[in-house]
Amino acid sequence: MRRLVICIAVLVATPARADDREDARREFNAGQAADVDKDWQSAIEHYLRANQLVPHPFTTLRLRALAGTRESATWYERYMAQITDASERTKTQRLVDDMRQRPAKLKIQSTPPGARILIDGNAAGHTPATAMAKGGTHHITVEAEGQHDDKDVTIEFGEPQDVTFAFKAAVGELVIAGTPAGAIVSVDDLPAGTLPASLQLQPGTHHIHVTSYGYQAWDSDFAVESNHTTNVSVQMTRALGEIAPPRRIVLQYLVGATGGADARGNGAVGLLELGVRYTQFALLLQLGKVAGNGFVSFLGRYSLLSGSFSPYVGLGYVATGTGSDGGASSGGFEIEGGLHYDIVKNDNGALSAVLAAGVYYYNTTDSMTGDSSLTVAVPISLSLEGSFGK
Repeated sequence: MRRLVICIAVLVATPARADDREDARREFNAGQAADVDKDWQSAIEHYLRANQLVPHPFTTLRLRALAGTRESATWYERYMAQITDASERTKTQRLVDDMRQRPAKLKIQSTPPGARILIDGNAAGHTPATAMAKGGTHHITVEAEGQHDDKDVTIEFGEPQDVTFAFKAAVGELVIAGTPAGAIVSVDDLPAGTLPASLQLQPGTHHIHVTSYGYQAWDSDFAVESNHTTNVSVQMTRALGEIAPPRRIVLQYLVGATGGADARGNGAVGLLELGVRYTQFALLLQLGKVAGNGFVSFLGRYSLLSGSFSPYVGLGYVATGTGSDGGASSGGFEIEGGLHYDIVKNDNGALSAVLAAGVYYYNTTDSMTGDSSLTVAVPISLSLEGSFGK
């Protein structure tokens, strides 16, 4: 057909010769022979040559009979530019208009398929579909899952047209809320997070399964519609017979040893510790020497934090003791603070280090003179303690 168009352009551009009647007759006869053999392209070429050599109404009539393609319309438009007969030009223009308005197949598709089709406002089935449409411009509308799209399509010269529409995947929103917060959610047997949850799902019915320790499992089916939000409220019931275990009272025995020195330069500190430990509390009996004096005390200690590393404060009572000079001591008190660190800790016990600084006040009596004096010690010490028991 491309060769035909080139041939048409050459023939139109070639001036006619009055003495070529014999050549025109020969071309016309060749065109008739090709016409009989249904060789339409050759027939049009021969008729065009004949008409170019000697214009004749019958040659034009045969060309009209073979018309219909966009290429033929191009030739006729060029032909109209050359003729001077108004009636012939009108007839030729009508022929071109008729060719342009020939009906053709219109194929309409969509992704996903199944969309409703309207052609010029009239229902025409569902995609995919093929319909015959007359020549001219048509308005095509498709509708699916709450979405719609439209296009204008022009049919000319009987040429088939394919029109394709693409829709976004239709989804709906499922919002799941309720108690207890943090419960595990699955939808259609697939993990979907924890309460509360918001999910984008395909339209249809979905199964929701919610579980949480100490609660009965919650199950239900819900329908999700495209471009809509479905709200689900989950209220779980505690499982019968599942009661939270009572908090255990863990009291552990404690044994330790303390070494250090008096910050005032009055001697070393050496103590043996016996006691008990409960959570952040410890109660100790301390025996030994502080600043050269015999030392016995009862000390209560409290860790300010519940972790393995914590500052602590302590308050105690000093009972009796004997100094290096033979003097006796009466009651007093002690105040201390420091850092407590559990080096190793489990349910069965702990190994701990304690760094302490304190102030001890107590009276002493000289055994020779009977004079009493206030003794003050400022010990800096490090203790290693072991606690055990459940």
